[in-house]
Amino acid sequence: VPGDPERPFAFRPAEITVRAGTTVRWVNEEAVFHTVTSTASLERKRPNGLFDRSLFARGQTTAYRFVQPGTYHYYCRPHADFMFGTVRVTE
Repeated sequence: VPGDPERPFAFRPAEITVRAGTTVRWVNEEAVFHTVTSTASLERKRPNGLFDRSLFARGQTTAYRFVQPGTYHYYCRPHADFMFGTVRVTE
């Protein structure tokens, strides 16, 4: 939430559930560099190669189409300690 010194940036919503075939879009609403980087685990955030997109400026967007059911985690590389999220994909 903006203004919170402990968590100045966040993905909103942090968790979302969508049906297989849905495209999820992320929008950078800050004048700060962010990434949307997939990871196998939120406990040990390391890129897993599924997607890794950079959002350099306010208003820039990126998207990913989730075709397989499952749980997908992602994070922002520069803000990995507090900026992360999950997409749950159902059939």
